Amino acid sequence: MIDERTVRITVQALGLEAQLEQLEGLPLIDWPRAAGARQQILQALYQGFIKGEQPQRADFDSFRHAGGQALEDHCRFEALPMPPPNAAKARTGASGRPPGSTRAAPRLPRLPPTTSSRSASMPSASG
Repeated sequence: MIDERTVRITVQALGLEAQLEQLEGLPLIDWPRAAGARQQILQALYQGFIKGEQPQRADFDSFRHAGGQALEDHCRFEALPMPPPNAAKARTGASGRPPGSTRAAPRLPRLPPTTSSRSASMPSASG
């Protein structure tokens, strides 16, 4: 939603041009410095967006309004931090569905028995 020109203006306003050029020239990624610069840029872009300084803000507001409560619920669900793999139920609850959902959680089809258990009862190709 935010165009390249806006990002370039933001980078200039933050005075990050030299740092970004230096980071681009490194043989390996300097993750801490790159992440810090990226965070500064994203924060500044976000602040400008929520203040209505971006021309795309009207399109965003229209999209948000058209999506209604379902879109807002989905966005809130997606914004939840991802739990560790062994805590999958923490994100969806015991029901296996997102908070606020009124639909039943889908049932997964049963898997057929493993090949090793089926092979004993299957006739061989030769006979």
